[in-house]
Amino acid sequence: MSVVALLGWTVPKVRLPPPPTERPTVPVRWPDELGGRREYPDRIGLRAALAAGRYADLTRWIEAWQRDFERDVRDEVMVTTAIDAFATADPSVTAQLDAWVAATPASWVPYAARAQFRTAVAVALRGGDFAANTAGYRMTAMERSFFFAREDITRALSIEPRAIAPQVTAIEVALYSGGDEVHAAFARTSQRCPLCVDPSLVYSSAMLPQWGGSAEAFAEFARRPRDVASNPRLRSLYGLADGHSCGLAADNGANDDAIAACTRALAAGPLTGHYRRRARAYRQSNRSAEAERDLQSALSIDPHATPVLELLSTVLGDLRRYEDGARVFLTLVRLEPAEQHRAEVLHWWLGRLRAEVTRLRLDGRSADAERHERLLDELTPIE
Repeated sequence: MSVVALLGWTVPKVRLPPPPTERPTVPVRWPDELGGRREYPDRIGLRAALAAGRYADLTRWIEAWQRDFERDVRDEVMVTTAIDAFATADPSVTAQLDAWVAATPASWVPYAARAQFRTAVAVALRGGDFAANTAGYRMTAMERSFFFAREDITRALSIEPRAIAPQVTAIEVALYSGGDEVHAAFARTSQRCPLCVDPSLVYSSAMLPQWGGSAEAFAEFARRPRDVASNPRLRSLYGLADGHSCGLAADNGANDDAIAACTRALAAGPLTGHYRRRARAYRQSNRSAEAERDLQSALSIDPHATPVLELLSTVLGDLRRYEDGARVFLTLVRLEPAEQHRAEVLHWWLGRLRAEVTRLRLDGRSADAERHERLLDELTPIE
């Protein structure tokens, strides 16, 4: 059974931009307390290179980011974000990744990328419901995808034991497997890189009650002393407990409490998730302008954070800024088309843009109508 059939929903495909000719980055504006970074890997550019069969370039670019990390731990996020470009359940990526592995089998990079993809597929198959409410065939397919992800992780680390990205993926896989495996995976990675941040961000979920931990264990993990002088990004971990409290409060409609908790979390260390949770509380309080401000702040840290893009497109729709919202949604669907409701939301945006084109034509605004038509063409599925 295909991944599409297993998922049970349509996966829309839109055109990617032309592949980059050099290592692709996008501008960011990290605050000084996070290290002041000004560029970030362009996930869409990397995916466009994959679709175009630029396997040698992809390998060279990501190997270079790994070497940068080995010289300066603060560049950890560059290599983990580059590999995260392939965290999609889009089944069309399968053959592309297999071809990449075949083209450069001596490098750890394509194995790490395929492991990230297989992990994303497994997580999509698992879904967000309780295990007892999840179909058995989906659980079996999830385990199969995790099995092959582990094989790719093992292969990647046998080639380059210092590669940080597959170590982070290994922690995520272990988290879903349950038991003590996640603690062992995190301990190994922490020993190899005590100043790394991404392993802690993934592992922190294991401290939560729904993963077998407790609120106390999660808070204790967030409070641990860290060498922020050597890596300022470690500061962001101090806000994890308040960020989690913010999300719980927003879930329960306690928006003022959520806003206060996320504000404390952001003061400890900015993370895109804290901005997104506070934005959700603002939106639920009918404060869409403040929600947009927070989401734009999150995108200044990570321009391709898909949960942020998803909420921002909704907020811009609330504000009736349909062109802006559709552009954000285009970025989102290029990054991850394989979400459950992505196709139906895409069709809503297509209908909204067509209505805008008609309105602009009737108002005599031909240039604006043509710009909307170009966006409509970019957003129209190609298969």
